[in-house]
Amino acid sequence: MISASSELSLRGRLARSVFWIAWSRGALQVLGFATTLIVARILVPADYGVMAIASVWTTSVGLLAEMGLGAAIIQFRDLGPREINT
Repeated sequence: MISASSELSLRGRLARSVFWIAWSRGALQVLGFATTLIVARILVPADYGVMAIASVWTTSVGLLAEMGLGAAIIQFRDLGPREINT
C-alpha cells in the first residue's frame, strides 16, 4: 500500500516534470520562431524559399531515417555487421 505522503510526492514530481517538459518545448518553439524571423530578415525572399524547401526535405529525410531504427536495434540480442549496416 502506498502511503499518502509518497503519493503526494509522486504527484508533485509528476507535476514538476510536466511543467519543465512543457516549458522547455515552449522555449524551443519561441527560439526556433525567433531564429526563423532573423533568417527571414537577412535573406532575400528567393533564398529564404530555397532554405525553407531544404529544411522541409532534410527534416523529412531525418524522420524517415530514424523511424523505428532504435526499436529494431534493441530487438537483436547480438548485432552482426549485416544488421548494423542495414
